[in-house]
Amino acid sequence: MIKEILVVALLSGGHYVGDDNNVRGITQSLKDKGFNNVQYEVVIQKSPDGKYSLDNEKIYAIQNTLDQQNTLVVAAGLDGIDALAQLKKGEGNIFVWSGHQITSKLESNMDGLNAIVVPESAVNESVKEELGKRKIKLIKTVGVPHNKSTEEVIKAYEVWDKPNMPADQKFLLVSLPGDAPDASGTMHYYTKESAEKLGSQLGNIARDNNMLMLVTNGPRTGQYDPDTAKKLQTHGKDDPIDAVSAAFLAGAQQKLDSTKIIFADFKFGVPSMFNVFLGTVLENPDSIAVIGGDSTSQVTEATNLLKPDQVYVVRNEAMNEGHHSHIDHVMSRHYAHELREDMDKLSQEPLGVKSVPTDAALAADEIIEILGDNIE
Repeated sequence: MIKEILVVALLSGGHYVGDDNNVRGITQSLKDKGFNNVQYEVVIQKSPDGKYSLDNEKIYAIQNTLDQQNTLVVAAGLDGIDALAQLKKGEGNIFVWSGHQITSKLESNMDGLNAIVVPESAVNESVKEELGKRKIKLIKTVGVPHNKSTEEVIKAYEVWDKPNMPADQKFLLVSLPGDAPDASGTMHYYTKESAEKLGSQLGNIARDNNMLMLVTNGPRTGQYDPDTAKKLQTHGKDDPIDAVSAAFLAGAQQKLDSTKIIFADFKFGVPSMFNVFLGTVLENPDSIAVIGGDSTSQVTEATNLLKPDQVYVVRNEAMNEGHHSHIDHVMSRHYAHELREDMDKLSQEPLGVKSVPTDAALAADEIIEILGDNIE
């Protein structure tokens, strides 16, 4: 009977891609466990001038659905908070929010929630106490739920128009860090100086191990001017390469022949090459991926899809307290190696972990427990 409940997944329609992947990851895990009645609803609309806002007509339609049948509602991120805040939390319906960290906005909109899914690194004693008072179930994960699969990234690799290279080619994937806010909204910056040092370090490692370097960035890379805190115009279709990515490449090219570097610049509206490069590492076991610790999503995806010994995490100044705590948990479980500034070669000591459980599946299991307690 429980498995017949309607699951409504609230999506931001690409406003925050990671949040949509979070929701899709949880709902896909529910579907894998027999919950097949899933309805995906885009609750954020984009105006002609590029501004995003809540789609009130869609919220009204969803509310009508909730009034008529028992429903599990799953949302994530800032858009998810806005959408959930507009829905009446009536009897028989279950509301779950998932995200990277507990923010003041979430704290102001917790009424009626049944569960919150967050990395354990985002939880302190005051959060536990507050959730306990409100009778909100805390579902702790290591990283964040996502819907990326090995099949998806392998397919992306297979259809990639690859350069000519030896059959035994080894690869070094680098996903560059980017500017990131902390829980209070204060921005932390990943600088050109740090990027150039990382480029030089990894250029050395790639050269010494005869690896082809695959470099990509993201929408947060080089997004702000650290001196003025001004947001820059970056990663648009016609925008030049951002200064941080350029500095990394300059550092790498000091140590590694430019023909051994493939750079894929992130552009809004164009699929990222991260999946392609992740599939490349997956299909070539002697290859590795280096991921910035400021991206909880990419660290989670890499550790879930690759072997732990293939993943290296780089701490950086854009990371906030929650990011550092997350990486501490990753390291304590031996899910990845840490690439320190003083390392001039890859670690030779195996981590001893064969695979990492997905956070989406862990979250789905605990949500099912809530359904068992609340739905007749």
